[in-house]
Amino acid sequence: METSKEVKNLVTALNKVNQELDNPPATTENPFYKSKYTPLDQLINHIKDVINENNLFVVQTSEIENGYTIVKTRLFHESGEWIETKAGVPTGTDPQKQGACLTYARRYGLSQMFNIASDPDNDANETVTEPGVKKQNRIDFDEVRKKISTMTIDELKSYWIVIETHYSLSDAQNDALKNIFGQRKLELK
Repeated sequence: METSKEVKNLVTALNKVNQELDNPPATTENPFYKSKYTPLDQLINHIKDVINENNLFVVQTSEIENGYTIVKTRLFHESGEWIETKAGVPTGTDPQKQGACLTYARRYGLSQMFNIASDPDNDANETVTEPGVKKQNRIDFDEVRKKISTMTIDELKSYWIVIETHYSLSDAQNDALKNIFGQRKLELK
């Protein structure tokens, strides 16, 4: 974490924000983990009025450092004081996966900055693969179609990452999934 030299006004304003903000509602289902979370756009809308009323605003940027995309979340006070946090996500060649990782990092950066939770605490159980546990190599395409039929673009990106994480698929299976996801994206346009 980095800060400007002075943070007195910022800390006073942030204290007021923390007294006013509660956790945002978790409205979006993560179909793979059967849990809910708050999407980035809803999180931004949840905090926007409260931070504006307290003369604060947020800027989030990203840059590449040592093979990671670093997402910076900087909170400014109208006095010029600021505080900044950073989160790194792996840099990849797949733009969809990279976009989903950036959205994820932005959501967590904002949640951390304002000490709110945008999804339930799972004690990181769902992010850890036990040693020796093999990825699945069979996937039910009809079930995937059903799950993504109501998803937004951001949800599709997140779900794609989940599939890549938990399945070891052949090129043909991967191509079939890309077609299924592509059809849903066309429906959303």
